[in-house]
Amino acid sequence: MSVCLYEQKGFFAGLKRSFSLISGKWWRTFGLIFVFSLIYSGISFVFAIPMYVAIFIGAFSQINGNEVSSIIKIATAVSSALFMVGSYFVSSILLIGINFHYFSLAEEKDATGLLERIDSFGSISSESKNVEEY
Repeated sequence: MSVCLYEQKGFFAGLKRSFSLISGKWWRTFGLIFVFSLIYSGISFVFAIPMYVAIFIGAFSQINGNEVSSIIKIATAVSSALFMVGSYFVSSILLIGINFHYFSLAEEKDATGLLERIDSFGSISSESKNVEEY
């Protein structure tokens, strides 16, 4: 997705570019995604604990023949919503890590940052226009 967005390529062209970026760096890419997925899963599990507790309390009250109280139903709904929202926000960790890796690989393969700095030699930046010189 990063390739398609930043390089403005179609799906198949982005897929081909992704494979060319990853070539020779497959294990590093796999390791990065694996580690960030573990971090994402661990933090998401913290958000899931209240939901599991509410579900188990409701299940055990039904086993005893009691009807599930409305408080437990509300607690299950609220904790499920908390899990979904928390998991959604934590998923950004994985996406940020993948984007950093994309820029790292693009810089290694193409030296895009270096080429931009070389192209800017001799031009006056907006920062230097505002600086007063004496």
